[in-house]
Amino acid sequence: MNRWLQRCWQHAMRRLGYPGLIALALLVPTLAIVAWMPRVVRQADELRAALSAQADALTRRGQPVRRVPIGERLVAFVAGFPPLTQSAADLDQVFATAQRLKVNLLKGEYQLQAEPNTPLVTYTATFP
Repeated sequence: MNRWLQRCWQHAMRRLGYPGLIALALLVPTLAIVAWMPRVVRQADELRAALSAQADALTRRGQPVRRVPIGERLVAFVAGFPPLTQSAADLDQVFATAQRLKVNLLKGEYQLQAEPNTPLVTYTATFP
C-alpha cells in the first residue's frame, strides 16, 4: 500500500507539479462549500420566514413589533459593561481572595488601554 501511494504521489507530481497539487487541494474544500451553500441559504430562508411569522402573530395580537435602531442597541450593549470605576472594587476582590488563599501577590502589571473607534476601555491586571 505504501509503494502504491508513493507511485501515485510521484505520478501526480510529474503530471501536475506543486502548483497543480495545491490547486487540487484548494478545489476540494471549494466544491464542498459550493455543495453546502444551498442548504445554508435554505436554512436562512426558513429562519427568516419563522421570524416574519412571529412578528405577524405579535402584530395580530395587538402587540406592535418594536424595531430597535442600531444606535440604541449599541448604547444598550456598551451600557452592559461595568464602568471603569468598578475596576478598583474588582482589584480589591482579587487581593482579598489572594490573601484568603494565602497567595502572595508581590508584583503586578497594570495596563489601561482605550480601544480605538469604540467607547470601550480595557483594564488589564497581570500577576506572576
